Amino acid sequence: MSHELLNRGVEEVVPLKIAEEKLKSKKPIRIYFGIDPTGAQLHLGHAIPLRKLRDFADAGHEVILLIGSFTAMIGDPTGKDAMRQPLTRKDIEANFKDYQKQASKILDFKKVKVKYNHEWLEKMTFEDVIALGGEFTVQQLLHRDMYQRRLKADQPIGLHEFFIRSCRGTIRWRWMWTPKLAGAISCLICWPVVRF
Repeated sequence: MSHELLNRGVEEVVPLKIAEEKLKSKKPIRIYFGIDPTGAQLHLGHAIPLRKLRDFADAGHEVILLIGSFTAMIGDPTGKDAMRQPLTRKDIEANFKDYQKQASKILDFKKVKVKYNHEWLEKMTFEDVIALGGEFTVQQLLHRDMYQRRLKADQPIGLHEFFIRSCRGTIRWRWMWTPKLAGAISCLICWPVVRF
């Protein structure tokens, strides 16, 4: 069962050996999938990681749906060729209600914990933000294709977009040793990986 749970519907498990060891230990593992409620509707691409979360929940593991309640307010640019407009807390709450209603067709929310990233990101001081900025270089952040395209097209890139990338890094470090589902690439990451 553990081999099928790990590999079924997943293109890649990174790193595979650690994931297999965690499942063979027979101890429940914690796994999360993060989503920013930036619109009122989930799309078909969300179904893959949601189904995988369901599989882990049904197998008795701790499953967390991590809501980007803070990152969505700032305007996360992920995968966009233009700056995304920030949302209000009210917008995010309304969108998540719609997300949860749609996701409940796949997930049993009695078996899933819902966490919100504003619970720790809002507590960061400016000193914390500056210190966090020191963990990354502009070159690392500009390496992403979306920024390269925008630079070439002379389109603006907001400084807040770099902070969002850094916030994503703190989220991953906060959930260190917690496997993360990366939906777009159907990948299970079982190591604290910071990807820009």
